[in-house]
Amino acid sequence: MKNFLFIFFLFVSFITKANTINIGIFNNLHCTSIMLTPSSSSYFIIVDNTKKITVTNESLFQLSVMNDSIRLRSMENDYGNFFSIQFIGDDSSSMRMRCLNPRQRGHQYQNNFTITIQNHELKIVNQVDLENYVAGVVEAEVGNKQSVEYYKVQAIICRTYALSNLRRHEEENFNLCDNVHCQVYRGNNKINPAIEAATFQTKNLVLVDKKSELITTAFHSNCGGETCNSEDVWGLQKPYLRSVKDTFCIHQRNAQWTKRISLSEWNNYLSQSCKPCAADSAKLCCDFTQTQRKNFFDVSNAQFFPKNIRNDFKLKSSFFSIQQQNDSILFVGKGYGHGVGLCQEGAMQMAKSGYTYQSILHFYYQQIDIINLNQLQFFKE
Repeated sequence: MKNFLFIFFLFVSFITKANTINIGIFNNLHCTSIMLTPSSSSYFIIVDNTKKITVTNESLFQLSVMNDSIRLRSMENDYGNFFSIQFIGDDSSSMRMRCLNPRQRGHQYQNNFTITIQNHELKIVNQVDLENYVAGVVEAEVGNKQSVEYYKVQAIICRTYALSNLRRHEEENFNLCDNVHCQVYRGNNKINPAIEAATFQTKNLVLVDKKSELITTAFHSNCGGETCNSEDVWGLQKPYLRSVKDTFCIHQRNAQWTKRISLSEWNNYLSQSCKPCAADSAKLCCDFTQTQRKNFFDVSNAQFFPKNIRNDFKLKSSFFSIQQQNDSILFVGKGYGHGVGLCQEGAMQMAKSGYTYQSILHFYYQQIDIINLNQLQFFKE
């Protein structure tokens, strides 16, 4: 309860201020040099919290690690070495940023930036408006060919995740990183204006359970026709992450798959995983069928778990059947991913079929409410 109250008042503090979230950029690249190009003239630079440098939209800056400081240069000037560099703009400011070492493609980021040095690497934090961040995550996670209604679904999921994980990188002095450890974020490149429209049409909307706590917004690519209970995958029961039958995804791209291995490889795997099997002179292979998801199956009085087999053989899902075909074993599978929570391809099909974002979210997440962050304000009082 004490921890919940701390997190809760963190939310209240967040929503009563400008909704800005701090994102670690290039967090896993060990970047030592970057190039910045402001897309607007509304930026100025503050170095070491004192000196102010005016920026024009034609400016091109390079920041590089120089011993224990950062060297700041433009095409016209070498400004010197500093410990902290801030690019400060307004609500519409944006910046093209590219990592030069190691070399990466550039991306467009919005709002403000703080660059410091840590462990002889550049530490780059994007102080970005929450909704700009959400739009960027939706673009990176989903792509630019979906319907507005599905983008609304994904925006609410991404926003809920961000706010429920504000302390994930607390020790590094930012909230979330920009890769799969948190949510993939490559700025907001405005490939599809529908993403931005969907994000702002659902502004401040999040998912909460019946205790008014932000939920774990688990999602995956395709469930194969049936999602999983959370405890069957992660051992942790959540009342809103219940198994549901899903007919919307069964004809989509990731609905079916196969993988073949040799019979000897399969028998070796079973015998190494189970001593009774190794001592059993009978043939170890088995026919195992899942018309609906199962937690385990039996071989020679031993239990084997599909989720473990999925990990060991790098299968697309744990929703598979096993067939012996001469001297090989064929896995015939359904779906792609862990199967908990929202099925993306099912949700996309629901959106195309005319379902609203509210209906889609309530279909995949049980016993939840969609609320505006500002509704939490009364708890402050």
